[in-house]
Amino acid sequence: MKRLLQKNQKTQKTQKTQKTQVALLLLIFPIIIVAKIFQFTALNSNAFGIINRLLGWLPSDYVPSDNSYSFPLRIYRIVDFLPFKTALEWGIFWAIIMNAVFFFILLKIKKKYTLREYLFIYASMFILDVFVFNINKDLIQCILVLIPFAIFRTRIKNRYKIFIAASLMGVESVVFRPYYIIFSASIIVSYLVLEKRISNSNKKTVVKYLLLSVAIMLAAMYLAQYVSRSGYNALITRRNTLAEDLDSATVITNVFSGDSFFAFALNYVINAARMMFPLELLFMGVKYIPFVIYQLFLTLSIIGSIKNKLKHSNLVFIAFILGYWIMLVASESDFGTLIRHQAILLPFYLVMFTSDRSNRERAAQQNEESDNVKE
Repeated sequence: MKRLLQKNQKTQKTQKTQKTQVALLLLIFPIIIVAKIFQFTALNSNAFGIINRLLGWLPSDYVPSDNSYSFPLRIYRIVDFLPFKTALEWGIFWAIIMNAVFFFILLKIKKKYTLREYLFIYASMFILDVFVFNINKDLIQCILVLIPFAIFRTRIKNRYKIFIAASLMGVESVVFRPYYIIFSASIIVSYLVLEKRISNSNKKTVVKYLLLSVAIMLAAMYLAQYVSRSGYNALITRRNTLAEDLDSATVITNVFSGDSFFAFALNYVINAARMMFPLELLFMGVKYIPFVIYQLFLTLSIIGSIKNKLKHSNLVFIAFILGYWIMLVASESDFGTLIRHQAILLPFYLVMFTSDRSNRERAAQQNEESDNVKE
């Protein structure tokens, strides 16, 4: 009788938990609606610059020389037969498509999320719907990033997954954004470093290999000048050029001026720390506090995942995140762009979070079983 009562209580608790999970998951949809309303009522005209540019080119035969514009434009012309003309119409269309895709991914990653994970999902979906799920360049970047995610969810060997992902990013550097070549190389370097972390848990060894990976990436960036001088110059001067042209309150300005590689390397290290811990935004007003919290959450989560006992199942996802981060430090022009480009990796972060949680729960269960045996 007592056992039957406990079983009924457990069943009721499970049903209550399931209802709570469904309610928390469905809360995403009103957040999406609020995000779209916010985008088209609260954002200034600067936020629609790229959108309006692409909309203006869409009906014509014009092809920009800049691949970061011409590649998305070719993609959007494939669906230009649809009866959408304005930024609002295209924004709603892409929001429906991409939110459906992300909702499906959320269901596939985990049936049950913690409150912390839900808050991260809500914040990320809000950012994506305001800034990414529109007719712009970031939407194409988001779609391209989901291809490696789908590959990572298959059962092929990790090294094949990394090779395919790095190759895809290499191709994208040719047809879309040139600095993706950094991403391509960084994925491989990050994977090798993390693989070493699994085989050797000595913290000094891990730190040594992390520092070595940074040195390798900087060396690769330096050697790029002998492969493509124009590409190298574009990389070295990218932040200074963007800072001059960008109309943003959160521009990431280099500390050291000059176009030498030495100045670039110093600025790279300093900017990496500034981006990981963007406390300077706190001095710009209270409206930036959510962005600071979001970034600190991601930074501390990545550090925690690397410090914890890594598993081969989530290794490729963390390597992809680190490779992406290495690229962002070299390429991002302002903190706002940094945040929205990181939100694109929502599925990767969720796999990292849920994998870490599963490992902790499994370890706690094993400890509990061990204590019961001793008793």
